[in-house]
Amino acid sequence: MAAWLLTIARHVELRKYRKHSRGPKKPAPARTHDPTKPHVSVARLLEQRRKTPRT
Repeated sequence: MAAWLLTIARHVELRKYRKHSRGPKKPAPARTHDPTKPHVSVARLLEQRRKTPRT
């Protein structure tokens, strides 16, 4: 069986089984700075992001 597998492996086109790398990550959305409210809760930002529809 090992000999048969080797003969099959010789005829395989390796180009078809090449790895595809992932693309670059999308940048995180820029945070807006409000001087009157310096603290921004990350939980609130994530909740807002969940509620907004994706494009």
